Amino acid sequence: TNSNNNYDSSKGIFTCEISGIYQFFYHVHVKEANVWVALYKNDEAVMYTYDEYTPQYIDHASGTAILHLDENDKVYVQLPAEKSNGVYSSEYMYSSFTGLLITPS
Repeated sequence: TNSNNNYDSSKGIFTCEISGIYQFFYHVHVKEANVWVALYKNDEAVMYTYDEYTPQYIDHASGTAILHLDENDKVYVQLPAEKSNGVYSSEYMYSSFTGLLITPS
């Protein structure tokens, strides 16, 4: 719900206000190209997800990670390679990026 406005939807970046343990999830649809997605913390990739496109199908790529964040840490999803940019969305298919605070520290 972004109740503290820590997620900037125009940039796709979550900025931590409360230090603690967080869980992040992302899910993307893939069409007409391979996709390589990375979850970043402070400009450093934490994990990658790759999906090789299957012709005539819409594929999916997802990931989840549990991270310790300090105040002002930034977390976001990005495509680390221009060639693997098959992220697809439409009126009925969405990509998502979600995070939640598990426990403050």
